[in-house]
Formats: sequence, C-alpha cells, structure tokens
Amino acid sequence: VEPAELIAAAREATPARDDVSFAAALPGDLPAISIDFDQLRQVFVNLIANGFDAAGAGGEVRITARVVDDAVEFLVNDTGPGIDPSIRARLFEPLVTTKPKGIGLGLPLCKRIVERNGGTIRVTAGELPGAAFAVRLPIHRGS
Repeated sequence: VEPAELIAAAREATPARDDVSFAAALPGDLPAISIDFDQLRQVFVNLIANGFDAAGAGGEVRITARVVDDAVEFLVNDTGPGIDPSIRARLFEPLVTTKPKGIGLGLPLCKRIVERNGGTIRVTAGELPGAAFAVRLPIHRGS
C-alpha cells in the first residue's frame, strides 16, 4: 500500500469538520507498506477524528511521515490541549477515555490492529502542541 493513498482514504472516510484544518505532509518517495488497507484506514480515521475533537474549532490536525529503520512512521498531531499525564500511560487500555461521551475502545482497538499488522503505536511529542501519535508500519519487501 502506498502511504499517501492510505492517508487520503482515511481523511475521505473521516466525518467532515469544516472548523478544523487538516494537512498531510508526506514525502513523495515513501516506500510501500505491508498492511491490511481497510484495517489501517480505520485506525487513521479514528486518530484523525480524535484529533479533530481535541483540536476543536479553529484547530489543526497534521499528519507527517518518514522512514525509520525498516518502517514508515506516521505522526498524527493536533493543536488540542494534549493528553493529561495521569492518563497517558493507560491510554491504550480498554475503557480509559478522556472524552465526556467516550467509551474508551477506540485507541485499544487501534493498538491491536496496528500490532496485528506488524507495527507499533505510541503517544509521543510533535511539532504541534496537542496530542501526537506515532504509528510505525513495516515497509513492503516484495514476495
């Protein structure tokens, strides 16, 4: 799968938010990745939607990508308030949420899908001041 195709499909499938800007800055020479397209599209839909919610009106969600070792690492970053340090370590546990109406299953499911596809997901820091999630997915090595 081409990384840019994956992110474009995820953005298209994410419910629109006209009050939050979205930018995807992916280098054109990123290698293909070995993943289940539909599963990972849903992971990025979840991360983008979470970013929209956190950033709020006038905010921004940005996705960048780069090659790290034998993987493509995507960084999904927003301009929201960030993640409370008291919850950060438990963020990928079921039923842990920061949303008033959240049920806490989105990020644990994302983690399971990413790991099932040979990748990793973690909370990190980005250029924008809000939450940042790094998703590493394996580079396709042919058959």
